[in-house]
Amino acid sequence: VEITTDNTLTFYLVGYDQDNNYIRDINAQWSVQGSIGTVSTGTDFSTSTDFIATTVGNGTVQADTSSFTDGTGVITVTGGALSYLLIRDGSNGGGAEVGAVTLTTDESLILYAAGYDADDNYISAVDASWQVTGDLDAVPASGESIEFTPSTAPTTGTITVSSAGLTGAVTGTVTVNVGVLDNVLVEDAAGGLGSAVDAVEITTDNTLTFYLVGYDQ
Repeated sequence: VEITTDNTLTFYLVGYDQDNNYIRDINAQWSVQGSIGTVSTGTDFSTSTDFIATTVGNGTVQADTSSFTDGTGVITVTGGALSYLLIRDGSNGGGAEVGAVTLTTDESLILYAAGYDADDNYISAVDASWQVTGDLDAVPASGESIEFTPSTAPTTGTITVSSAGLTGAVTGTVTVNVGVLDNVLVEDAAGGLGSAVDAVEITTDNTLTFYLVGYDQ
């Protein structure tokens, strides 16, 4: 049998004589082999149970009585319908979900839109929409993955992903700090608030104040 994680199956334990004549339905304790789901009856004895598929993989459902044991053939569980997105730092459902991140303007951050079913099984990458909050630099508007390459610091915010019909996701706080010192300029004001000093003409009655200001790349 092949089903998705959106489905359930109902099984019955049925008793027969040696000539395959039906006798009665039999109470049994039901269990799942292979960690592909659960049974509705738990550890209770019952003549039937509902198998609830939750996890992608192969397994069986087994029925045990004091005298007999039987099981299904192999049940193959595949992923269900896409339900929600996560932002991860690795492709194909790999890496980790992206929480708080601190980086500099010398660095970049590659993010992936990973799609999951309602039972938390990774299904596929999703071509999604991306946005930023706060004063972070903009990111590409769409794609299965994006690269955040900040050039403005200090800034903070979050990066969000969304797709129609799915529950979206958001990173933790992204903090961007300045990069390492890369170049200097002689300017006419301190704190990076001035302009580079080019050719200037003054008289012997004047003075000029200059500031050496450092910048990252």
